[in-house]
Amino acid sequence: MPRCLSIRILPMIAVYTFLLCSSSAANAQNGTYTDSLLSTLPRIKNDTEKVNTLLSVSRSYKANAVTKEFYYASQGLGISEKVNWMPGMMYAEQLIGDSYSSVMGYKDAIRHFKLSMAIARKLQRPDVEAACLKAIVFASYKMNRLDDMVFYQKALLELAQRQAEPGNECIQMNAYALRLSDAGRYREAIIYWQQDIAFAENHFHGKQKNIMLASILNTLACTYVKTHQTDSALYCLGKAMHFITPTNNYFLKAYITSTICDVYEAAKRYDSAEIYGLQTVKMGQVLKNLDLQQHYTQTLSRVYEADRKPALALLYLKRFDSLINIISNTGKTVDEAMQLAKINIDQQEEQNKLEKHSFETIRHNQKVALVSVLVTLLALISLTIFIYRNLRQKQKANKTISRQAENLKTQNEIIDKALKEKEMLLKETHHRVKNNLQLISSLLELQTENMTDESAKNALLAAQRRVLSIATVHSKLYGSDGNEAIEFSAFVADLLVRLDSAFGNNDKAVHFINAVPATYLPLDTVVLLGLILNELITNSYKHAFKETRNLTIAVSMDDTGSMYTLHYSDNGPGLPNGIFDQPSASLGLYIIKRLSKQLKGTATYSFDKGSTFTIIFPYATS
Repeated sequence: MPRCLSIRILPMIAVYTFLLCSSSAANAQNGTYTDSLLSTLPRIKNDTEKVNTLLSVSRSYKANAVTKEFYYASQGLGISEKVNWMPGMMYAEQLIGDSYSSVMGYKDAIRHFKLSMAIARKLQRPDVEAACLKAIVFASYKMNRLDDMVFYQKALLELAQRQAEPGNECIQMNAYALRLSDAGRYREAIIYWQQDIAFAENHFHGKQKNIMLASILNTLACTYVKTHQTDSALYCLGKAMHFITPTNNYFLKAYITSTICDVYEAAKRYDSAEIYGLQTVKMGQVLKNLDLQQHYTQTLSRVYEADRKPALALLYLKRFDSLINIISNTGKTVDEAMQLAKINIDQQEEQNKLEKHSFETIRHNQKVALVSVLVTLLALISLTIFIYRNLRQKQKANKTISRQAENLKTQNEIIDKALKEKEMLLKETHHRVKNNLQLISSLLELQTENMTDESAKNALLAAQRRVLSIATVHSKLYGSDGNEAIEFSAFVADLLVRLDSAFGNNDKAVHFINAVPATYLPLDTVVLLGLILNELITNSYKHAFKETRNLTIAVSMDDTGSMYTLHYSDNGPGLPNGIFDQPSASLGLYIIKRLSKQLKGTATYSFDKGSTFTIIFPYATS
């Protein structure tokens, strides 16, 4: 299947193109600016000002001299550590990480970016934290550490959400979905892309909205290609082209066109693939993008060969070879330069460590010698004064410590008492709620004893069991240690026993299988899950017993990293075909689907030697 390489590098290309366009003008002034900064260094006495100047020199070398960028950033870091100046250490670590990343020393780059990010969090600098997270994501991708890449991209998304900047949040959500797709987690990626599309539609307007939606749909289409969903991919790309055409954004239009070519080639619709492949190569020539031209001349050669057009296939194969030679020669030169710069940086860092160790040793020896002289000169004079003052200070300190200890003890007693009262009140609240719910349940059950209308009687019994499910939640909270979280496995076991007792099927055997692992869930989540399980168990008792007297009910739950999957199954005859997906299904099925949506999840049904209901829902924040 053709690679969606263009989508992966799209955001970086946009930035690099802008930088390359402006670099020629910037380089004309860069040398003069750097020389001016270096000439002022010897005259600077203030340490923080000197660090700022060194870091400015380091930044000025970023574009064309990685080794010098690293050298001056290391000098700035050394001074910042000596005077314990946190902002200087933060920026210096970030610049050193940039230097390593530039020469593909990604492991060392990540180490320095993490140090910079830790300081940025202490200083409450989300801009620096975001820059370091982006760099770590890029380095992790280059090292093929896909789990790390997804983890740090999610941290970047959460940071953007805390800052409440719609543009950045939309971009980071798109990037997180793309990283999930890179890691092979396609289902989660599609969910986040759908959320991102809804977010863009609600927060943007006009041209900006069109560009955002086109970019998201284009990346979503690539994942559909990977999962062989050709129709879904073409639908997304058609909408993306509809959004991007009025904006005259030729760059993004080229990449949407290239993705359409990939889709048609994968679907073996070679006539359409040829049309979009030719358009892509032409756009690559206009944009002067060698990677785009090279990839799609190769694609066209492959398409023409599959379409039995050997002459055209040979022509584009030759064009591909010529582009490969250009890119290979350029890449070889760049790789050699990067390797040399990496060696120089490693040598410089080792030298910095040796110099730092030597400096610290000399300084330590000087301090030892000075202290020895002072101690020798002042020993006789200080001894008597020291003993006297020490005794006085010890007496004062003992009094102060005793007073503070007494105050601390009193405060601790007050706090402990308040905590115990709070826990007791909370437990009493849950206990009373449980008792009231059980009372309601009992009243509903009593009400049914004198009723002759079976439908009304069944409705009241169903309501009684739902109330009993919620009462089970509060029963668990009453026995907990004060946390507003419930151990779900124990809750399931308790609920199964209570509902079995409520149905009173003494003449029929029910075998329960509770395979739910020990998992703590918030109160609101357990209430909804308890109501869902109540409907499922009720359904099993009402319908499964008609076909079998030995009913087996199994409940299990999986944790997939950011989602929970709850499985419920029985060995009954199952639902009629298609009834679960019908809007006019029974009230119980409607409640299951409605409560699943309230959990921000989905409910599905399948039958294989028994009914199986699957509830998928995300982690809840409580």
